[in-house]
Amino acid sequence: MMQLGISFAMVGVGILIGGLTWYFSKYIVQFSIGLTRWLIRKSKRQSKAVA
Repeated sequence: MMQLGISFAMVGVGILIGGLTWYFSKYIVQFSIGLTRWLIRKSKRQSKAVA
């Protein structure tokens, strides 16, 4: 019975963690896109200064 109770608890924790991951992934993707765009702009400015 104890193993069954622990397994139900772990499934619940897994569902909560999965939901949090899904929620925060939106912000992580937005941050990654912003960082990539910033790096591209910075590299374009440096290439213009060199040329």
